[in-house]
Amino acid sequence: EAECTKTVSQLLALCFPPVADSTRYHCSGRIVSVDSSMQWYYLGCALCSKAAIDYDGVDKWCDDHRRLVPQQTQNFYKLR
Repeated sequence: EAECTKTVSQLLALCFPPVADSTRYHCSGRIVSVDSSMQWYYLGCALCSKAAIDYDGVDKWCDDHRRLVPQQTQNFYKLR
């Protein structure tokens, strides 16, 4: 799928335009996740970090929406 080949920066630009209050993000009901080894996975379009990083409020978003992130990575597409 074409979307899965987007770079992380392209995905961030698409999903998270600059906003003053960045405590909540959403985009087309899609999901993105980062595992503990900092590998990025794509499943739609929201960004979550399972690692201890903060990206303009992403950790806050993840704390509020953790339930949206599948525990198994088999359903994720890995970003190139």
